[in-house]
Amino acid sequence: MGRRHFWRSWGRFWVDAVVNPASTSIAVDLGLLLLLLPLFALMIIESRRLGIPLVWAYIVLGLVVAISAMFPLFLIARERRLAARGASTDSFGFTTADASGMLLLSAAAVVFTLGTIAR
Repeated sequence: MGRRHFWRSWGRFWVDAVVNPASTSIAVDLGLLLLLLPLFALMIIESRRLGIPLVWAYIVLGLVVAISAMFPLFLIARERRLAARGASTDSFGFTTADASGMLLLSAAAVVFTLGTIAR
């Protein structure tokens, strides 16, 4: 398969992925699964490293309720544990280029979401 064929297939996939609400939902769910694996790995690793209890409760509730609610709650528990240890979390190391990249990614996500909803 040539490079040109790959990109044509990739573009066609995304056109086909938003043909109807069911296909859009499946495409979004597949993308979410790709995000969940590293998020869950991070949650498990950090909970073991810092001694945060009940990490599997965060994971299960993330699947049942919403990961968009549970992951921030896990991060709050993580920050509280770091603060209790006296670890400094003041320096994020976030540069202007990082902020610009995040802004561009956020704008692309908004455009994609609005375009999907408008169909």
